[in-house]
Amino acid sequence: MKKRLIIVFLTILLFGFVTSAQTDSIPEKTYLLKGKIINEKSLTPGCGYIKYGSVIEFIIIEFADITYSEKEIGVIIRCPEFYKDNFFEVGKLYEMTVSYEIIDSNSWTIPNLEQLEKYNLKSKLWAINTKKIE
Repeated sequence: MKKRLIIVFLTILLFGFVTSAQTDSIPEKTYLLKGKIINEKSLTPGCGYIKYGSVIEFIIIEFADITYSEKEIGVIIRCPEFYKDNFFEVGKLYEMTVSYEIIDSNSWTIPNLEQLEKYNLKSKLWAINTKKIE
């Protein structure tokens, strides 16, 4: 009986650690963004020991951050090669959850980061998840 109680206790404890660890990686403040890609994406090396991302620029169709008033925006896509071939296409519509904060933002290498300079962003905008609509 004692063994059962110990196993149940450890299972509940482990479950608590796992669920809290998963929520820590999701930023608290996220925004919905719908937009169409306006130019070709820069190719990055594959993610591995070094984590690569790429800025992709969009014409805004809908953006939940009401403080941003421009018609175009640049978003950092982490490890773009993880998406299927031809996922990112000029003129196609995408819906994504984005955030100005991610936990490990300083550990990413973004070769075309200078593209963000032309946008009036309060900080870098990171894609959390992205799906192609059309």
